Order: sequence, then structure tokens, then C-alpha cells
Amino acid sequence: MARARKSTKTNGYQPRLKERYEQELRPQLKEQLGVSSLMDVPRLQKITLNM
Repeated sequence: MARARKSTKTNGYQPRLKERYEQELRPQLKEQLGVSSLMDVPRLQKITLNM
């Protein structure tokens, strides 16, 4: 029989840039693009920083 997988628990952590995008930038993009739903606003796929 297959073993049951343990589910991973989330600790509620969200990266700062993603949080800022969700709270500040996404509503601004909604207004600028003139869309009626937040689901129509482009989403972030990946944030990459070079240091």
C-alpha cells in the first residue's frame, strides 16, 4: 500500500514584494488598465534579485 503523505503546514509568511504588489500595485494596475476585475490584472510569476 502507498504511504500517506504528510501535508505541509504554512506559517503564514508572504514575501514583502509580493505583499506590496497585492496591496498597492495591483489596484493601481486595475485602474490604469481599465479592467473591472482584479483577476484580469497581470500576476507575478517570479521575483528574481541579483546581489
